[in-house]
Amino acid sequence: MNEHDAIARIKRLSHSINCADEIAEVIERLIKERDGLVEKLDVIHERAMQEEAFPSAINAVKTQAQLLGYMDQVVTINHNVRAAELSLEDLRALVSKELSERPALEDNSPSIIEAEYSEVGDGAD
Repeated sequence: MNEHDAIARIKRLSHSINCADEIAEVIERLIKERDGLVEKLDVIHERAMQEEAFPSAINAVKTQAQLLGYMDQVVTINHNVRAAELSLEDLRALVSKELSERPALEDNSPSIIEAEYSEVGDGAD
């Protein structure tokens, strides 16, 4: 390794260390904010219990559990795509997938099981 490569490597490491320090500061700030919210929720929970507002007390505990990572959360992400932006192949695949996920429609239209018919003459008899 020559001197130029060593200097470049030291600069990259220095930049990485600075980035790591910044990330650590952000994480530390977020933890303090989370802890502050948990403390506020403790106060809300205590007041709600004293006033016998049990739904509010339960919501405060649930929120604390979510902040502390004790509860699983389901996150739904929807993507909007314009049909004009899709290739014909992608559009067909999307429609096919959508149709396969839907339940089949029942055919409730009346059907002819038995039929009676009579011949009609031309009136020349």
